[in-house]
Amino acid sequence: MIQSFADLCTYVYVMIDDLCRIVIAPHDYRPGPRRACSESEIITRPVLAELLGLDDDGPFLAYVRRHHLALFPRLPERPAPTSAGPA
Repeated sequence: MIQSFADLCTYVYVMIDDLCRIVIAPHDYRPGPRRACSESEIITRPVLAELLGLDDDGPFLAYVRRHHLALFPRLPERPAPTSAGPA
């Protein structure tokens, strides 16, 4: 049962990690060193942001840094650039 934000983070991460192991990992042939964060960690962050109603990475990162930093030990220094083109 999900009773806290930490429970939600863990639940979402585990679901995404299980899917990544089935869908992505068997086909991941990228050369070179691995990223500091796993694919699962990278995908989990925007999913949690959406669940909290925070559409942009910046407000989510600020919220997590303020209230739940221990749950996210490898946060980026600044928000990821958006893929949207010029307005």
